[in-house]
Amino acid sequence: MQPVIAPPPPAVEPAPASTGREPEPVVEHTAFDAQTYAADAGLLLVETRAPAAQDESVTTETVRLGRPRRERPRPVEEALVQVETQPTPPA
Repeated sequence: MQPVIAPPPPAVEPAPASTGREPEPVVEHTAFDAQTYAADAGLLLVETRAPAAQDESVTTETVRLGRPRRERPRPVEEALVQVETQPTPPA
């Protein structure tokens, strides 16, 4: 009797480990356009520049409104003394 030689098994790639979830779809990101986004919402986007909004020829003085502040109490120059407020019982 002749020995039977089995052919080598075909190369099999291991299957990826299943986590029970489907892979997340790939989402393509588009550039954000503020003008279009605002127009879709029915808004008008207005841009201003700080230097153009300020007029250097107009000078405004700050006006203090309300009552003036009270002066802070000045620190005491003399030494502090402890005072007993309750009478001591007779001995």
